[in-house]
Amino acid sequence: MHRIRPGLYIGCRADAYDVEALKAANITHILTLEYEPLEINSGDFKYNFVRVSDVPNEDILSHFPECLEFVEEGIRKGGVLVHCPNHGFMDQLRLFEAMGCTKDFKEHPLYKQYKLAKTAKVVLQKQTFDDTFSHCLATDPQQSEADQSQMIYKCKMCRRAVFKGSSIIKHTVGKGSRIFKSKSGKSRSPAEVSCTSVFIEPVAWMEPVLLGKLGGKLMCPKCNARLGSFNWAGDQCSCATWVTPAFKIHCSKVDESRPRPPVGETHHRQTPAATAEAALQ
Repeated sequence: MHRIRPGLYIGCRADAYDVEALKAANITHILTLEYEPLEINSGDFKYNFVRVSDVPNEDILSHFPECLEFVEEGIRKGGVLVHCPNHGFMDQLRLFEAMGCTKDFKEHPLYKQYKLAKTAKVVLQKQTFDDTFSHCLATDPQQSEADQSQMIYKCKMCRRAVFKGSSIIKHTVGKGSRIFKSKSGKSRSPAEVSCTSVFIEPVAWMEPVLLGKLGGKLMCPKCNARLGSFNWAGDQCSCATWVTPAFKIHCSKVDESRPRPPVGETHHRQTPAATAEAALQ
């Protein structure tokens, strides 16, 4: 059993059975993340059981909000033991820390990247995308209520809203540019590259196109103008970075629609490419 911070311990199943050691550490709460619950239920402790498989690729992030409430209560009342983390669980804990340890992380760009990467792995294993993956699709901005805080991107041809600014998936500009060479044969430095496309999370209007396919074109659902392409195995940005999975929209095919600023305030219009570059910093 290892103390992470005052009142918070991480251990294994055996630690959860060591009543004397638990009492000595002033532990009052025990959080179990395993496929089977503990075989004892002592009245000396408060228990919370979350059924997950103890394998590295199991998703525990989605259970974090309820777990956090239990952990916070345990720290307030004495101490809490959490068991048992594997290296995959530890990676998710690090991701949670990188997202600021907030309970409202579902819209965080890092969480969206994590969720998409897990979905892509399963899609590639099955060699197809079907309606069981619909949960990974972002809301169609055309079908949802307008959010005045959200940048909306519209098809340049017909002005149909196609994705929100919050759907943009970040990547490191120029990563790999020293490996991928230009047509002249010379390697490019990060300062010499730029992004002519943005990568986004898949949006609900794409579902008919995605079904049964691993890659293809992305066309505007209203006017059928080509907006970009998708590939669950990934694609390369113009800046040379490889993004997986890739739902790539060409900046030249969309326009920004900014919310109106409050009276007395002004804003400067940026091109989609400029906004995308700023979002990637």
